Amino acid sequence: MRIHEGRPGWVARALAAGVVALLTMAPTLAAESSRPTVSGYTPTMADYLGVYDALQRYRIGVDKHDKKTQDSAFWVAPPPPLPPPGFVPPPGFHAGPPGPGESSPGARGGGAYVDVWHLPLDSYIHFDSATRATHYEYFLSIYPQPEKKPEGDIPGSRPNASSMRTSIVGWPGHYEDILEKRHGEWRILQRKTMINVK
Repeated sequence: MRIHEGRPGWVARALAAGVVALLTMAPTLAAESSRPTVSGYTPTMADYLGVYDALQRYRIGVDKHDKKTQDSAFWVAPPPPLPPPGFVPPPGFHAGPPGPGESSPGARGGGAYVDVWHLPLDSYIHFDSATRATHYEYFLSIYPQPEKKPEGDIPGSRPNASSMRTSIVGWPGHYEDILEKRHGEWRILQRKTMINVK
């Protein structure tokens, strides 16, 4: 079988031309990939981790009833969240998560539930600059109720499974945060807690 003698030279020249084209385009491609985002600032991994750490300190503080950890997420602790307009809670019900310094929603005034599970859902972080970011996050609060005692005075009687333990799910809500970086540390500067409002 005879191979055309000009073909290997043609393939080598084509490959060489492709490599030269890529090398020529490399500065343009590098400039495109390093172009700043719309905000004009490209965040680093340290920025994302710093913001995430502040958000986690708040979440852990709520779950562990640790006021110091919860407050450490903020530059200045925010006021407790307010219920939505026109909301009339049933006895012992609280619509949102506890504010800083509240170990459980029952601390607000005789609630019947024993604790709160604060469940953060999806969130979005946007960096406006090297020292300013915004954060938007959905949450749900779930309030387990105390275990019920057996009904009636019959010895050995037990409640049915559906009446042993119940939970109340609070209104859905979201946070609108502004975070600020000071002396290398990200914390929440301003937080709006919106409950049952889109």
